[in-house]
Order: sequence, then structure tokens, then C-alpha cells
Amino acid sequence: MQIGLECFMDEQISSMIASENRHGECEIQGKKECIVYDTNEDHYLEGYLEEIMDAFTVAKHLRVSETDARVGYLHTFLARWKVFKVDEKSIQKIIKAICSQRYQDEPELFDEKVTIRELFSADEMERKCILKTYSWDDFCYNIKHVNRFHSQQVNFRELKNLLDNMLVDIPAGSLTLYRSRICDEESYLKGYSNKKMGVPPVPLTTAGRTNSEGIQCLYLASDEETTFHEVRARDNDHVSVGEFCQIKDLKIVDLSLFDKIGPFSIPDFDMTWFAINIDIIRKIGNEVAMPMRRFDRALDYVPTQYICDYVKHLGYDGIRYKSTLVEGGINYAIFDEKKFDCVGVKVVHIGNIHYEWKEL
Repeated sequence: MQIGLECFMDEQISSMIASENRHGECEIQGKKECIVYDTNEDHYLEGYLEEIMDAFTVAKHLRVSETDARVGYLHTFLARWKVFKVDEKSIQKIIKAICSQRYQDEPELFDEKVTIRELFSADEMERKCILKTYSWDDFCYNIKHVNRFHSQQVNFRELKNLLDNMLVDIPAGSLTLYRSRICDEESYLKGYSNKKMGVPPVPLTTAGRTNSEGIQCLYLASDEETTFHEVRARDNDHVSVGEFCQIKDLKIVDLSLFDKIGPFSIPDFDMTWFAINIDIIRKIGNEVAMPMRRFDRALDYVPTQYICDYVKHLGYDGIRYKSTLVEGGINYAIFDEKKFDCVGVKVVHIGNIHYEWKEL
């Protein structure tokens, strides 16, 4: 079978296929003259996919109910893990073709529901899982309503190892970022001064997804348009836009990478670790990036504040995360505003705003 490069999502696997530069016709998507992986000629992906399969056990062999949330088909797990770009039916065809010998030896692994044995071992979960034996929802409830400051549900060793692998060093002078403030009546025409474009004074510092009330945090974005969306600018608003230049070296934890983590992304962790933690990792990244809603309570931000406080505790300078409001927009939460200098402010008038909507 010839499988087109565009069928794969995992960056490591995609780069291997691209480097081979074999051309043919994709039998999955019907695309002609494209880079392909040919199962008759190529065998280098077999070991990678079998490494994933080794993490799974057929559910009935463990006497686990097939309705358990921790149970599913192999191709469903691979779709959720973003190994492939195609639908689950196509994924099943692909893995059977690439791992044809494994399919002959263990057809149940491909055709029946599977699970990860360690998910049912409290000892293994305590040792390997970022949230031990707890789900993200369990953690959120506990941190909001039971024990806010000294949670026993977090495996800090595994969380630190994850964050260390998401660390990005950014030399001084590398970044030019932006911050917006909607002008009030007094500043409607002239805007705010450079000094007032920084963090609010401590008494006016409200809670956000990455900072608790009273704890200052400089929120910046990669471009001006993203800042307009992040501050919820409306038509006919005047907005002060500050340009911020990075003046000191930064060590940033890049949470935007959480959405791209694949089974082979982090060499420090084995496949079982990935399988146990990937849903929690993606949940953390999505929760931090989620826009603040007008009906949110300060309590709703406590779980992500807890994670970000731990990043700060490790001595890192901030986090980077994707904007969910602007395609390609990137946000930064900088713990110390002295790492940046506001070098200029301009006032812009917001014209027509285009709303995208869908019925729920």
C-alpha cells in the first residue's frame, strides 16, 4: 500500500517520510504524484508503530468492561493522539498495512477494544501520571473546593520533567510583542502613556487564567490584531497599543507545544508515560488558552493559576500559549514586567468587527 505524507500528522514520522522523498499515488486519499510511504518497499515505520502497540492490551484479557472510559479501539487512540490526519477507518487500514505481520500474529489488538494496563494500577499511576490517580476534573474540584495551596494530587516530579521539555530559551532582543488597553473617556483621544501600558497596580490586579488576584503578570501577544481580540475591543472603541521590546534573556515554558506533542516528541518519556498523560497535557494547554468569558468567576481560574504558579516557582520567566481567538496568534504571560520595555504607544480606532457564529 502507498500512503501519502499528508495522511500523517506526527512531526517525527512525517519528517522521516519526507526525507525518503519516495513518490507515488496515495491509496488512502487518492492523491497522485505525492510523497508516499510504500509498505512494499519501506519498513522503517513498523518499529515505531509497534512501539505504540506495545503499550496496549486487549481489554477483555484484563477483564475490563468495554464501556469503561479508559477503553477504546487502537485506531481511536491513534486519532486522539494526532498520529494521523485521516479518519479512524483509514487509520485502521494504514496500521494493518504497515504492521501486517503484527496483524497476522495479534489480530485482536487491531480489531477489538484495547486499553493501557497501567491505567488500572494505582501504584503505576502514582509513579508516572502527572495527576497521579486523578482526572483533570478531580484536580479542578479539589483545587477549588478542598485544598487550594497544598494539593496532594500533583506528581511534581513528572510535571517538572514535562515542563523542562517544553522550555524555550529566548535571548534578549529577540521578541517584539504587543499589549492593548481600551481607552476610557479621559484617554479616548490621546491614549495611555508608555508607563500605563504595563501591568496594573497591585490593588487593581484582577485574577486571570495564569495569575491570581493581586499577583502582577504582563500579558503580551505576538501581533496587534491578537491584542484587540484578547481585550474584547468593540466597534468604535479607541485602543491604545503598546509595543514592547524584550530587554532581558527569557526562559519560557511553551504551552502551545502541548497541542503538538506526539508519541515520539519527548525522548525522556516512554510510550506508556505518553499514553497515561497525553489527555491531561492537552487539557492543561487548552484550559490556559481558553478565552476569559464574561460570566467566569475568579474561582474558575484557580486550576490553571496553580500550574502557572508552579512554572514561576521553578524560576522560569513566563509561559507562551496559543490564542484561541485569532488563528496563528500567540500569547505570552510574563511574570516580571522588567523583562520588557514599552518603547511606543499608538491609538487606533476599531472599525467594523466581523462575527463568526454557529448554532449550538
